[in-house]
Amino acid sequence: MHVASLVLRNFGPFRGSTELLFEAIPYAITAEMEGDSERSNWAGKSSLLEAMLFALYGVHRHRFEDGWISDGEAEGAVTLSLSGLSGITVDRSRERGKATRLLVTGLNGVVLRDDEAQKEVVRILALGLEDFRTTSYLRQKETSGLVSASPAERTATVARWLCLEPLERASASCRAEEAEAEKKLGQVRARIEAAKERRGRAGGSPVDRSELDRLRTVLVEAEADLARAHEAFAMEAQYDERARVLEEGRRLKAEHDAEDAEALDEEVRKATAARDDALRLSVEVEEKHKNRVLVASGTFGGTCPVAGITCPATEEINSLGASAAREARAAGKAREEAEKVWREARVRLQTAESLRNARRLRAERLGKLRERLKALPKGNRPPAAPGRAQEAARARDEANARLFEAEHRQREYEQASAELEKLEAEEHVLGLEIAVAREAAVVLGRTGAQRRIAEGVIGEVARGACEMLAIAGVDLSLSCSWEREGKGIADECSACGAAFPASAKVKKCSSCGTPRGPKVVQQFDVELSARSGAAEDLAGLALSLSAGRFLHGERGSSWSSVFVDEATAHLDKAHRRAFAQHLPALLAATGVEQAFVISHSPESVASLPGRIVVTRGADGWSRVSVR
Repeated sequence: MHVASLVLRNFGPFRGSTELLFEAIPYAITAEMEGDSERSNWAGKSSLLEAMLFALYGVHRHRFEDGWISDGEAEGAVTLSLSGLSGITVDRSRERGKATRLLVTGLNGVVLRDDEAQKEVVRILALGLEDFRTTSYLRQKETSGLVSASPAERTATVARWLCLEPLERASASCRAEEAEAEKKLGQVRARIEAAKERRGRAGGSPVDRSELDRLRTVLVEAEADLARAHEAFAMEAQYDERARVLEEGRRLKAEHDAEDAEALDEEVRKATAARDDALRLSVEVEEKHKNRVLVASGTFGGTCPVAGITCPATEEINSLGASAAREARAAGKAREEAEKVWREARVRLQTAESLRNARRLRAERLGKLRERLKALPKGNRPPAAPGRAQEAARARDEANARLFEAEHRQREYEQASAELEKLEAEEHVLGLEIAVAREAAVVLGRTGAQRRIAEGVIGEVARGACEMLAIAGVDLSLSCSWEREGKGIADECSACGAAFPASAKVKKCSSCGTPRGPKVVQQFDVELSARSGAAEDLAGLALSLSAGRFLHGERGSSWSSVFVDEATAHLDKAHRRAFAQHLPALLAATGVEQAFVISHSPESVASLPGRIVVTRGADGWSRVSVR
C-alpha cells in the first residue's frame, strides 16, 4: 500500500489547489527558488511531507490549529488516495476558526468521520503515530533518532513495537497475585501455629481410647454404687417408718382397747334423750314465761296458749296484774333453769359424740397403719452405713469430672488436628499458587519472555541494519543490546523471580539458592563502530528501515512508503555518493515500494527513478510537480 495521489488545497506554502499522482517508486524531492539557483531552503519540501503526515494523523508543527492554512485563505484541506484498497481516500479539512474535519471513504463508499475515521486510518496502516514516525517518517535532523535518542526513549519505542506492555502488566499482575498469596500464606501459617498450640494444650496427642473406655466404666460403676447407696438410704428410712408406725399402732390400740364402746354408745343415747327432754321443758317454760309477762302487763289477748281457744276470763286475767307480775318473775327463773339444763345436756351430748368419733377415727387410723405395715420391710434392720450416699455421690462426681476432662481434651485435639490438616492443605495450595505466580512473573517479566522477545527482535533489526549499511558500501557496523549491568545488587532472583531483601548481606535466593548477582537494567543500547553525525544518521536510517520491515511484518501492515527528510545532511561527498548509489537497493531490501526522499544535494538522490520538484515563486508561494 502506498500513496496514489495527493491533493493540496491552501496547505502552508502551497496556495490554491494542487493534485499530484504518484507511482510505487522512490522519489527524490528537491527544491529551487525562482531567480536564485543556489537557494533551496524554505521552499516547502518538508511541508510537502508534512501534508501527507497531517492527512493521515492530523499532526503539524504550527502553534495553532489554523496555522497550517495558507495565509489569507479561509479554508484548507489535504486529501490522500491510497493504493491497494480501491476507493480509499483520506480527507482532512478545516475552515478558519472551526473544528478540523476528517473523512475516510472506504470500500463500497462507506464514509467514516472524525474519531471513527482516525481509528480506521490506524487500522488500515496497522501503525500508530509514534510507530509511523519511527519507521516510516524520518524528519529533518531526526534520521539518527534510534541512535541518538536516550536509552529510555529507545527502550519505550521497542517495548511499544513488541507490545511488551501487556506482558509487563501480566507480570505485574502475577507479582500482585504472588504478594497476595504470600500475605494469605502468612495468615495461614499464623493460624497453623495457633492450631498447634491448641493441640499442645490438649495434650499433644490423642487420648487413648482404652483410657476413655476405662473412665466411662468407672463412671458407670460409681453411678451404680450411688444408686445402691440411695436404695440403702431409702431402706433405712422405711425401717424407721415401720418403727414409727408400730409405735403409733401400739399406742392407738392401747387407747382403743381401754375404752368401752357400748358404754360410749349408751352415753350418747342417754345424752341425746336428756338433751331432747331439756329442749321440750325449755320450750314449755318459755311459753309460760311469755304468757305471764303478757298477763302482768295487762295485754293478754284472750287466746289460751294451751288450748288455743278464746279464754272466757280474759278480763279477769288482765285485772290480776300484781299477782301476775309475781308469777312472771317466777316463770323467768324457771326459764333460766330450763335453759341451763338444756345447755348442760347439749354439752354432755357433744362430749359423748366426740369420744365416740375419736374412737372411730382411731380405728380408721389403726386400719391405715396395718395397711402401711404390709408395704414396709419385715425382719431385722440391715446394718447402718452413715455417709455412704455422700461418699458415693462424691465418687460419682469425681469420675464424671475425669471423664469430661478426658473427652474435652480429645475433642480439642481432634478439632485442632482437623483444622491443622485443613490449614496445611491450604498452605500447600498457597505455596503452589506462589510458585506458579512467581514462575509466571519470571516467564512474562523483563528477564523472561520480554527479554527473549526483545533480544530476538533487536538482534534481527540490528542484523538487517548492518546488511543495509553493507549494501550501501558504508564502512560502518552496529550492535544492539537489550540489557546491561546496573548499579548495586539484584532486587530479585534471576532464576525464580523471588524478591531479595534490602540487606546486601543476603547473597543467595532463599527460594532456589541461586547466587545474588548484580542489578540488571532493561535498556535498548546501540553501539556504533564509529561515532560521528554522519555515522549516526546512516545507522539511524538503517535501523529505522530495518525496524520498519520487522514492524510491518509483525503487524501485518501492507504500508510500503517511507518519508525521509535530509538523510544525507551530515555525510561527506564520498558517503553521499555511496548513499546515492545504493539507496534504491537499500530501499528494495527493506520491502519499501515507494519513498519520498528530500535532499539539498541532488547528487545524493540522483539514482532515484522519480523526481518531485518544489518551486518557490517570486510571489512567495510554492508549487510542486512530479517529473
